[in-house]
Amino acid sequence: MIYDLIGVGFGPSNLAVAAALHECKISKASNNEFKSIFLEKKAKFSWHEDMMLDGSYIQISFLKDIAVMRDPSSQFTFLNYLKDNNRLSKFINLRTFYPSRIEFNDYLTWVANKLNYIAKYNCRVISVRPIWEGGKVEMIEVSYVNDNNKIINLLTKNIIFSLGFVPCFPCSISEEVAERIFHTSQFLDKISKINKNHKYKFNVIGSGQSAVECALYLHKEFVNASINLCIRAHALRSIDDSHFVNEIFSPESRNEWFSANTNIRSQLSTEYRNSNFSAADQDLLDRFYTTMYEEQIVGISRLRVNTGLELSTVKTSPEGKVRCIFNSIYTNADELNDDCDFLICGTGYQPASVKDLLENFSGLIKTDTQNTPIITSKYKIEGEDNLKPKLFMLGCNELTHGISESLFSNMAVRSMEIMNELFGEEK
Repeated sequence: MIYDLIGVGFGPSNLAVAAALHECKISKASNNEFKSIFLEKKAKFSWHEDMMLDGSYIQISFLKDIAVMRDPSSQFTFLNYLKDNNRLSKFINLRTFYPSRIEFNDYLTWVANKLNYIAKYNCRVISVRPIWEGGKVEMIEVSYVNDNNKIINLLTKNIIFSLGFVPCFPCSISEEVAERIFHTSQFLDKISKINKNHKYKFNVIGSGQSAVECALYLHKEFVNASINLCIRAHALRSIDDSHFVNEIFSPESRNEWFSANTNIRSQLSTEYRNSNFSAADQDLLDRFYTTMYEEQIVGISRLRVNTGLELSTVKTSPEGKVRCIFNSIYTNADELNDDCDFLICGTGYQPASVKDLLENFSGLIKTDTQNTPIITSKYKIEGEDNLKPKLFMLGCNELTHGISESLFSNMAVRSMEIMNELFGEEK
């Protein structure tokens, strides 16, 4: 069978595409003709499963789900999820736009379960190859390894890459201490294996939402432990989520970003950084500050913020602990050594690279001076005239499409635009 579309990855971005595809009029009219499948390397759908902390909430309105801005009447909206689970009236009574992270993950899983018929799990894509015919590339061969370690080859007319993100660590880590160092993306899994009654010392690196949440969680659950939140900045900052700033996440602003030159994009990225990166919700910072203050009243200091520190090296101390070596940014001090039992890095993510999967398309796709594929405003990789299939790339276009690229803000609109590219806008 030849597929019309294969999606590589089945996280939220491709989930939104699959929902749009399911509801697309052409897909409905010729359901038996348009064949699609989404290949996911995980065993099941999941979204930040190790950051499902009690009391954590998403930072965008539920109206920016995977469907509303494409079609408010879609069956895949968060409101329809609430209705389907008999919680609509109770959620309305909460008087909030911000569901808990646990509930929003349940919503995404609810959507994924409805779309299981076009999703295939335990499939690790290992290569993508152009198929030539008559001097042109007519199709693409996608090879993946299934859960039985067998290589399967599929043919498709179009492909969407949505590979997700990989954790960033602030420095290289030696094998001797690797088991005591982990990223916030592994938080609940790793923490569940640590004795909560011991007098451990935790160092948490980062000033964003995840780092602050993890530090507070450790303070609450590990009642005998001390927790140091180590940040590069001079102070923790709250996310700038004012009405005017939030306009940067709109589809209109995304289009303006794409049309801007490199210098303007760089300026915008710097100016709006506090709207998403290296900052935390104000109410979370309020809780953090209040906790520190109340500890001072009773003469305890288990939760601290150490500012102006840049982690440069991690190695084993003579006692077998994790030795963090910091550069001091705001003083003339030499390197600072700080030993801890566990180091947790809330240092963000970077897009998973698609370059390895595109190595067979050299000369078929257009690239910039950094050998990065050139992307149109509608997320399609620009190809040469002899490349017939359409290749889309999602989640890694922040430079060209703005800081909302990795967020839910434009996923619904983006999926609609991809449908227009596939089927023709007039349809």
